[in-house]
This record gives sequence, C-alpha cells and structure tokens, in this order.
Amino acid sequence: ASQCQPPGRVAPAKCEACALSPFCHRPPRSSHLQSSQPNGAQSHRFRIEKTGARPVLITHALKQPRQLSPADRSELGYFRLFFPRAKPEVFPSFSAEARQATLDLARRRGWPIIDAAATLSGRRELFADPVHFNNEGSRRMAGMIAEALPTILSRTSAGPRKTGSN
Repeated sequence: ASQCQPPGRVAPAKCEACALSPFCHRPPRSSHLQSSQPNGAQSHRFRIEKTGARPVLITHALKQPRQLSPADRSELGYFRLFFPRAKPEVFPSFSAEARQATLDLARRRGWPIIDAAATLSGRRELFADPVHFNNEGSRRMAGMIAEALPTILSRTSAGPRKTGSN
C-alpha cells in the first residue's frame, strides 16, 4: 500500500493488487493515474526544471485498438505472462486513460507534447508486439519527433515559458 500512497495524500479506493498498477484486474480510474503523478512525473518535474531543461512528453501508442478482435485478445492473453492480472480489455482502456493524463499534464505545465497514441495506436502493421514498434513503426515515430522538434525548439528559445503550480 505504501507504493500506492504519495506522502501526505489519502490513497484512492483501490483493488487488492494496486490502484496504480496499469495492469490491475479492473480497468483503471482516472484517480489512479492522477494519484501516481506526484511520485512520478511531478517529482521529475522539479528536477528537470531546476536544470533549465524543458521536457517534451510523448503519449504511448498501443498496437490494439479500443475494440479488440479475437486475435487481439489472444495476443494480449500471451502478454499475461508479464502482467498476470491484466485481462486483455484492460490494456486499451488503460492506454486511453494514460494518454489523457499525459495530455492533461502537458497542458497544465505548458510542456510540448507529441501525441503518438492519436496517430499510431491501433495500427497493427506498425508494431512487433502490443507495445513495441517494428521498423516501420519506429520510422514513423522518429518522423513524428523530427517533424515536431523544430517548432518545439523555436518556442523554447523564443522566451519565457509558462510555469504552473501543478
């Protein structure tokens, strides 16, 4: 339970495993994702900003679309070797909530974001397995980054940036 509860915060209602685990036996709630932020992105934020660097967030793409086919369920079933409590339908729902949490964090902090999930998720031909790109997927991801960086860099060097309290 201590890994689920950031200091000074009350742990959200959770399953017996861990409310913060993306591969819990129940689909995650946004409160799970938000409660993990202080220990994760929030603490890194302070270290990053102290150096003067500005993070660029990238949403995570998933091979399977929201609506799983029998083949998707089978492939994600094999993934239970790594995540024993994860039922196949949890992967796309967690991925969608994680994407939204990442977009929200970028918006609140004024950080640039590359939304790989919006462009690449559900594109089976771009993945070697449920979470790793094949060569073509890697090429597309690299292209998205290369296309976004000139704009991100010009905005970063253009002057002061937004800093928020969240």
